Amino acid sequence: MSLLNMSFSAAVLILAIVIIRALLLHRLPKKTFLILWGMALCRLLIPFEFSSRFSIYSAIAMLTSRFYEADLSMAEVPSASDRSIAANLVTLPGTTSASISPILIIWFIGLVGCALFFLLTHLRCRKEYKTALPVDNEFVKHWQHKNPMWRKIQIRQSDIIFAPLTYGIFRPVVLLPTQTDWTDEIRLRYIFTHEFVHIRRFDTLTKLVMATALCVHWFNPLVWVMYILANRDIELSNDETVVKTIGGDIRSSYALTLIALEETKGRCVFPLLNFFSNNAIVERITAIMKIKKYTIPVVVVAILLVAGVAVAFATSNAAYDNNDASIYEDEEKNKGGDISNVERTVATSELYSEQDINEAMDIVVNYFQSDFEGCTLTDLWYDENVCVSQSDEWAKQYDADESIVLLSNFDVDSAGGDGSMEPNSTYSDWLWILVRNEGSDWELKTWGY
Repeated sequence: MSLLNMSFSAAVLILAIVIIRALLLHRLPKKTFLILWGMALCRLLIPFEFSSRFSIYSAIAMLTSRFYEADLSMAEVPSASDRSIAANLVTLPGTTSASISPILIIWFIGLVGCALFFLLTHLRCRKEYKTALPVDNEFVKHWQHKNPMWRKIQIRQSDIIFAPLTYGIFRPVVLLPTQTDWTDEIRLRYIFTHEFVHIRRFDTLTKLVMATALCVHWFNPLVWVMYILANRDIELSNDETVVKTIGGDIRSSYALTLIALEETKGRCVFPLLNFFSNNAIVERITAIMKIKKYTIPVVVVAILLVAGVAVAFATSNAAYDNNDASIYEDEEKNKGGDISNVERTVATSELYSEQDINEAMDIVVNYFQSDFEGCTLTDLWYDENVCVSQSDEWAKQYDADESIVLLSNFDVDSAGGDGSMEPNSTYSDWLWILVRNEGSDWELKTWGY
């Protein structure tokens, strides 16, 4: 699976999540959207895929194939049973050229540029945060004692930040501004609960993975949208967890705390650091005030929504199981006539060679297969007497040098083929008229009785 394929399919999934988020953000548990963004991340970073017959790509491939089906035999349109829409996209690295593709060079420069931005900003901030001092406070000690974790958590204070943040994956640090009011235990409780949720959920690691996806797919604008919205949803989900963990109706006081901290944002804003404050403050306040207990039907809807999005948008076209054949291709082939057991009889002729007759029969068989849906061709033969009695008339009608008449028998299924024939019937001595001029090939002109 090429990088562009991965990016394209992820973009479709991201677009679907953005629409769902706009419609249902305040109606579903916030964890729902974290799971959806996790699917998008997997689609961006995992180079293999799962297929599903219920995938949107399977539906598009089927519709595309049907659109072209009528013209395939006459116009020689390429088969539309592709793996997916994204299958036609150009693979990022040029594998057919010995030289390095300019597109690959541009992509690599973008990758390195994004990676350096994230890395240098992170290292600069970490260097500044090393000057932070441990917090010696009874409430902090009591909080750590009541909320133990298997990872050792440091709580420190710094005069270079103005809002709480958390950094570190295996040795997390909760960093608070030096000017924090250590006597306001209610606000401290909100802050520590929020930051400890970040730590328990490994949100710093999650943001690192998102930054990696952004670096790899920097050329895809929808990945930037995902990065922004997923970071917001991490904060929204944590806010929801804080309100439910502490209990009671603390929404107003928690929102006021959030507003107060937003007014004193830090100067070192880095995406791998979990800031208590957030640019989308209005969205967060609105979400906090709309937090409520979710009913079982709402949870069931959320589960079904996640499953539906996963099947429809996170899977690929089920048309191809391998490089040689596909279930879908077999179905498409079966939509034409069945020629698998046709018996061809080439009688001795004084007018045409055996090769001439076989070439005409090949044309008839191919046309029957492509256009006689629901019909089974059983016999195809050449009759010299029939041909002699009609060939001159047909040649004259179509202004050709000569014509050939073939006969056939075929069975029709219970649906009447394409609906124009008698269901469950057998058509006998069905005529096929082909003509040609000197030096040209046979051309099928008409058929019937």
